[in-house]
Amino acid sequence: MSAPDFFNQTRIDVNPGQCVCSFYSDYPDPPCATACPRTAISLNPLKIDLGRCDNCMVCAVVCPTDALLVGEPFFTGIIESAASTAGDEIHLRCSRIFVDAPEVPCLCVLGADFLAGLALKYGKDIRLLSGDCEQCEIRSS
Repeated sequence: MSAPDFFNQTRIDVNPGQCVCSFYSDYPDPPCATACPRTAISLNPLKIDLGRCDNCMVCAVVCPTDALLVGEPFFTGIIESAASTAGDEIHLRCSRIFVDAPEVPCLCVLGADFLAGLALKYGKDIRLLSGDCEQCEIRSS
């Protein structure tokens, strides 16, 4: 799958019954709505405005109750790898270099909002390890 294909998919599974706002109607500053850079989240009931959403996935990354889940297995794997990473940094690498870190076909598929959400959720810095982007077949597609 090429990098642009990642951005054309809806990757968030919405489970309104799991939302903290469905349990506490006056819950202050819900993490998903606060973190959403496009203000695409509405509450009571929990919904995503697909016209505003850019699939950055930061809402799912910061959701404390799994009301919003990353529906794409590729990104779920990145989140699980981040959760199990020891130390102060989360390392992610492109497929063009070979080091001991979770592989991403092309780092350009990871939006800044998604990376910021990972950093916030796990309290760690993110280190992106990239190869030669000029020779990348994925990025050029």
